[in-house]
Amino acid sequence: MYNFAYMNILPELSDLEYEIFDLSLALGYKIRENLKLGLGYLFSMVADKKPYVYFDQDGKLHTVSASITYNF
Repeated sequence: MYNFAYMNILPELSDLEYEIFDLSLALGYKIRENLKLGLGYLFSMVADKKPYVYFDQDGKLHTVSASITYNF
């Protein structure tokens, strides 16, 4: 499986044509002065305009992350 979030270097590697769309959202909630909860979402969509060696590489990726931050 490819991680589409790192495909922004494709123009440097070849002349293949891709359209890449990324959307990210992040939320944070401060519980106490030194304690915070976080939630993140990343949506990536890649459209392969010229399929080549590895066939059509279109795809979508949904990534959800959660965090707890505690400051000493």
